[in-house]
Amino acid sequence: MVQTCVVHVIGNAMRFVSYKDRKKVAASMREIYSAPTPEAAELALKAFDDAFGAQYPGAVDTWKLAWNDFIPFLDYPVELRKIVYTTNAIESINFQLRKITKNRGHFPDKDAAMKMLYLGSAEHFEHERRLLRHRNTQLDNRIELAVPTIPRTLDPVKIRVLDCARR
Repeated sequence: MVQTCVVHVIGNAMRFVSYKDRKKVAASMREIYSAPTPEAAELALKAFDDAFGAQYPGAVDTWKLAWNDFIPFLDYPVELRKIVYTTNAIESINFQLRKITKNRGHFPDKDAAMKMLYLGSAEHFEHERRLLRHRNTQLDNRIELAVPTIPRTLDPVKIRVLDCARR
């Protein structure tokens, strides 16, 4: 199964759109890729064509050309679509694995290549896990800053620490 990256389709379509109309066009395209069924997406594409086809035929043609590769995206449940709407994660791991095999040059046998790919992918996923943990920590800090805590004691040191954290 081939699936086109939704973000790339949107970006390719937006190349043909004037900056002053981008918000309206993006809102209309959102109806296409957030449609619950392929039939609803096709109706949204028709509405998009009616609204912007005369002014931006290149944007409509981009969607029409990518349509057969876009349709598999709509088979996923909405919760999963949020994860697979872009292929950037897949492209990232492919890049890392290509880099590992390219830098190594040659392998004595198939098992050696598989071991290198396994270790490289394990390292890549560990790096991604650390980044995610760091992002979650930053998010927790932002939530903590947005929801101020009331100190239980009036210790001046704690109050100063809280004031510094809010800046």
